[in-house]
Order: sequence, then structure tokens, then C-alpha cells
Amino acid sequence: TAYYTTYRLVYERQYVTKYKCCHGWSRMNGEQGCMYPTCSVGVCFNGGSCNGGYSQMCRCPPGFQGPRCQYDTNECLFSNGGCQGRCCNTIGSFYCKCEEGFELSADGVTCLDIDECRHNNGGCQRICDNTHGGYSCACPTGEKLHIDDRTCIPEDGCEVDNGGCHHQCVSYSQGRYACQCHTGFRLNDDGKTCRRYNPCALRNGGCQHICTNSMDTAICTCRHGYELSNDFQSCVDIDECATPGSCQQNCLNTEGSFRCSCNSSYTLTEDGRSCRDINECEGANCCEDGHKCLNMIGSYRCTCNSGFIQTPDGCGCKDIDECAADDYGECAQYCLNTVGGHTCYCEKGFINLNNGRVCQQAPTIQFEASPAPPFNFPNNNDQRAALSEGNSSLICGEGTFGPRCQYDCDSCMRGGICNDENNGCICPSGWTGLLCNETCPARFYGIDCEQECPCQNGGTCDPETGDCTCPPGVSGDFCEDGCPPGHFGRSCKKSCQCPTGIPCTKRFGICLCQPGYFGGQCEQPCPRFFYGAGCRQNCDCHATNSNGCDPVDGTCLCNPGFEGDRCQDECPLGHYGEECRHICQCQDANACNKVTGECSLECPAGYTGEACERRKSKSNRIVEAFVTNCPHCELKMII
Repeated sequence: TAYYTTYRLVYERQYVTKYKCCHGWSRMNGEQGCMYPTCSVGVCFNGGSCNGGYSQMCRCPPGFQGPRCQYDTNECLFSNGGCQGRCCNTIGSFYCKCEEGFELSADGVTCLDIDECRHNNGGCQRICDNTHGGYSCACPTGEKLHIDDRTCIPEDGCEVDNGGCHHQCVSYSQGRYACQCHTGFRLNDDGKTCRRYNPCALRNGGCQHICTNSMDTAICTCRHGYELSNDFQSCVDIDECATPGSCQQNCLNTEGSFRCSCNSSYTLTEDGRSCRDINECEGANCCEDGHKCLNMIGSYRCTCNSGFIQTPDGCGCKDIDECAADDYGECAQYCLNTVGGHTCYCEKGFINLNNGRVCQQAPTIQFEASPAPPFNFPNNNDQRAALSEGNSSLICGEGTFGPRCQYDCDSCMRGGICNDENNGCICPSGWTGLLCNETCPARFYGIDCEQECPCQNGGTCDPETGDCTCPPGVSGDFCEDGCPPGHFGRSCKKSCQCPTGIPCTKRFGICLCQPGYFGGQCEQPCPRFFYGAGCRQNCDCHATNSNGCDPVDGTCLCNPGFEGDRCQDECPLGHYGEECRHICQCQDANACNKVTGECSLECPAGYTGEACERRKSKSNRIVEAFVTNCPHCELKMII
């Protein structure tokens, strides 16, 4: 048996921890930490050198600090750098500086006062006084410093003890002065003291009427009815008539007074200045019975009811024959003139729409009663009587309604719509009536006018929304902030001193004039071309074509022959008179006078028309019908 030994090389990896210091640091004496800084060229700034050791790397020169001498040392922080004045720090050093009026001494630290008076007397004209850190100028007795504080001027004698004067000291040139006394005093012989005197004791102070001694001054005044003239002594009569408002109408000036009078149709009131209108409509007037009398300020005017025209005398009224007009009373087929109006009718087989102004072919209509036989009328009165005695009833066709079936769904007004049966209108809020053409009655509003108005103190409500419109002097959503008409004060217990029906402010009781009047008692009507509450608004009407404007709403009152918002337009061709509402009856419309309607060419007797082509009838065109209330019945036209 043989034995032998063999060997094999085997490697094994082992891990060992090695420490390496960061740049600029090193290990010493086998210590584990990198505790020692490494100093080299470029590490120390501002002339510093490497120092070694653990705490401080660099050795710094004076004026710098920090591990690498990178920071400046501010010497001024310690005892002001030793400076007496100001210390100014610089990079690596410092220096001292003195305040104005001082200079730095040779040691560079302490400050010495500068004697400004050594050089050119400090700029002073007379005396220069040096002070610590500065200097000042002065003047000898009898002189004083000027505003520049350098030159000297003579002293004012009044500045010293008021010059010895009792009252006023007045300075003159070259230091001279004199004494004066206040008004009401006189200078004594010593030229300095003053004595009192009464200016009214001598010739009434020069006053013509009354002299009053007021603080030793004569004040002149005048008796009632006079005023002081420009010399403030004499008195002249006051022309009260030249002052607006002295008299409402006529004024006569008298010596020291005046007297008021009124025009015709007015009477003087108790205050002796205002004029009250005489209401002729309550007494004798020329207006025809049955028509209207309109009282006006200083006069009255007769007006006619609708369908009448005024006679030339301005008092009577005569019926307008609408059927004789060129437009045939705006009737589509037949026209019947009546006293104060006219009625339009349609032929058989037509539906009367818009009160006969439109005649529409009618569908088959059923009557509950047979028509009566036609009448033969001997005169117009009998004809009118017969037309008003119809007694048959009418069943309206589908989609029509009204007493004569003259309306349909298109007739509804103010946004109203037809009901489900198409035989009537459903009105919007604030409106009522057959065609929704009537507003809600007073104190009501809303749908079907069923809501009661909530407004107080005389306020009125909007018929649609119920919103309150308050009278003058009253406010609030429901006009609750105010007093009832005729009262004012915190508790509304005081009575307004205003004419009947005129409200006043709640706090002071000042009269709030209705539109068309002004004045303390609202007694004066608005002048021409003014209108509104207190007559504060100016109406924009043509100066020659109008007679001013309505004093209430400012509507221009056009002279005959003119129309338009400002009365700026002449009547259109074929019209004349007031508001151009009259139709010319001339053959040639160009020949019609725009004011009077007179024609330059008249038609022959018995003829009419634009070309005089129609013969005038003895009576109006009328309609003979057996039932007046049935516009679809058979009609006859009588000439």
C-alpha cells in the first residue's frame, strides 16, 4: 500500500472596511474620524494664512474675520470706532466724519467747531455771532433782519408797543408812523389817545329817515315801503310792482306802498294780493243745455258732446251728419245718422263686424222668431222709432258673439283670448268688459278685478299688478308713510293750511301743488309754456303755432290749422280747424283754408262732393229694417 499527499490552491473572499476622508480633511494619530482640516493655497482670503489646528483654519489680518477670513469686521459696532462724530465702516477698515459746522482734527477721531464768522463775516451784513456748530446774523438797534436772515432793514416804529397808539398804528416809509382811531372815536390832541362820540347826534348821522348808533357807527335805515339808496343815507320809494309775486295780476305802485287788482272774471282774495277765478259755469253762461261748460282760468268755454260741432258763436252745438262725410261715416254698406252719432248696417247675408265698419259674408243664420213685414216710414222720426222696436232674438253663428253677433275672437283687446266655447273673451289681469276694453273699477285689481287695492292715504293701485302710486308727500309700498289728505305732523293730527284737495308734506305741512299750479297756496296757474307740479317743467311747443301747453301734462295746445306733438305741422290736405279734426267740404282740397275751412271755390246749391258730383238728399241715408237688433236681416236703402 502506498500513500502520498497532494495540495490544491483555494481562494476565499473577505470584506474589510476602509475609511477615506473628504476633500480638505484628514486623519491623524490613527483616529477614526476626519477631524483635521487640510489648509492649502487658495483656502484663506483677504491676506489670511494657514493656521492649522482644529478650530481655526486661517489666521486673518486686522479688519477681517471668519474661518477663511471671508468676512469684514465692522469696527463701528464697538464704541463707535472711537469716533466723536460719525463712524463710517469700509472693507477691512473705517474712518470718522463730523457733523455740519464741525471739522475733523489731526487725530482723525475728534471734531472741532468751525468759526464761520472768520470768512467773509459769515455772509452777514452787520453782526456775525459764532455758535457751537453754527452761527447767526444780527442787526444794531433801529434795524432788523430781513427775510434772508443776513441783511438788515430799518425797523417799523409800530412794531414796538404799537407805536404808543391807543387804537391803530399806521406805518409809512423811512420808519415813520401815525395813530388812528376806530370808527365812532376821534383822535385827541396828543395824537395817540382816542375818545368816543355818538354819530347820530350830529345831523341825524346824515340819514334821511332813521339813524341807529351801532358800535359807534351811524347805520341808516328807511321806513316801510322805502329802501336805502346807493349813498346808504337817503331813501327812495320801493316799486313793489317790480317785484314778482307782489300781486298775482295787476299792481299799482303808490308812495311807500302798492295796491293789487284783478282782471275780469277774477275776484281779489282776503290777502289783498291773490286773485280767485270766478266760475262762470256755476252762474250765467251761454252754453247750450245738455252740453258742457268748461270753466277755465279767467274765462270759460262751451264744449259739445260727442257727435256735435260747435256753432260759430261758441255757445250752441249742432249735430254732425257723419253719413254725409266723404268716408260715409266709415260704414262699409249703410249709414244711419242719429242725433249725436250714427249707426252702420250691413246688407242681408253679411255679418256686422266692428260696429258695421266691416261687413263679412255670413253663414246660414237661424232665427227664433219670424221677421215682421217691412215698414214704410213717412218721415225720419218714424224710421228711427221703428228701427229701435225690434223684438226678435238672435242666435250667433259659431265663433261670433255680442248683442248683434258683431264680435269674434279677433275682437278681444288688451291681450284677451277667446274662451273654450269661442263666445266670449278671457281678460288678462287688470281688464274687464265684453272685449276686455275696460279697466278694473277703482280700489280693485288683478284677474277678474277680484283683488282689493291695499293702498292707503289716498294712494291708487295699478289695475294689473296692484302696485300703489302714492299722492305727493306720501311714500311706502302701500303709501303707509304719510298722512291722509289734509293732515300732517308726526301723528297726522295737524291740519294742512292748503286749499281744499291740495296735500301737504307730512313733516312741515308745505303745500304740494297739483300739476298746473304753483305758489305758497298753489293759487297761481302755470304761465304759458310751463306745466307740471309746481310749474317746474318747460313744454317744448312751437312758439307761434301753439297757444302754450296743457298746464297739467304739457300737451301742446295747437292753434287752429296745426297739429303734431309740437304743433309743428300744418293740417294735412283735406282737414282744417282745431286739432285738424274737421274735414274740408271744398271741391278742391287745396282751396281749403287750414284755419277756417273756407273754400276758394264753392259747389253749386244742391250739390256736394270733391268734384260737386253728388246731389244733396233731402234726408239722411237711413236703413229700413224690421228688426233693429238683427244686423243680418234683409235691409232696404231709402234715398
